[in-house]
Amino acid sequence: RELFAGDRAAEGLALLSRIVRENPTREALASWLKNELTHRNFPRPILPALEHPDIVNSVQFTPDGNWLLTVCRDNAARVFAVATGQMLTPPLQHDPTLIRGDQYRGGLHALHADISPDGTRIATASCDATARLWDTTTGEPLTPPLVHPDYVSYVRFRPDGEMFVTCCKDGKVRFWEPASGKPTGMVLEHRDWANSAEFSPDGRLLVTT
Repeated sequence: RELFAGDRAAEGLALLSRIVRENPTREALASWLKNELTHRNFPRPILPALEHPDIVNSVQFTPDGNWLLTVCRDNAARVFAVATGQMLTPPLQHDPTLIRGDQYRGGLHALHADISPDGTRIATASCDATARLWDTTTGEPLTPPLVHPDYVSYVRFRPDGEMFVTCCKDGKVRFWEPASGKPTGMVLEHRDWANSAEFSPDGRLLVTT
């Protein structure tokens, strides 16, 4: 009872099931187990595991909820259908040869990705010193690689989708046009590595670290 009361219902259910198996004639225990199964909600997988060749560092839904975007340590992002678990496009691949040994297993990731607010574009930022724009439905690159002088650690779309920013190890946050992949010319500078950036909900403000 302590497990169920203490927000450890899954453990409580496993223990209670084992006790019922060991004591099949105790009707009160069986009734308790039936009651827990009837009146509690337990999360359960709706799809088989989405297999990747290496560590999966992040996952997010597209805005319409129909697709998933995953980011893997192999320096590639992938798009999966929520309904079927099938991968919809080829991997959105950056240079995989840069991943050696135990690199990028901790807090520092080889790749970061973000989905445009309308779900049509994916932006990726990589340790290969490039950012890229991809078509969500085909996996095809929409522009040439957006070259940076060093590791690109973060990418984020503005809420209206009309701009996105990248954060680079050279300490600079750069602004880009999604339609063309061209820089806007606006640059924000940190004294050291620029790690992340987030827009305010109305897109008027940007906070960087």
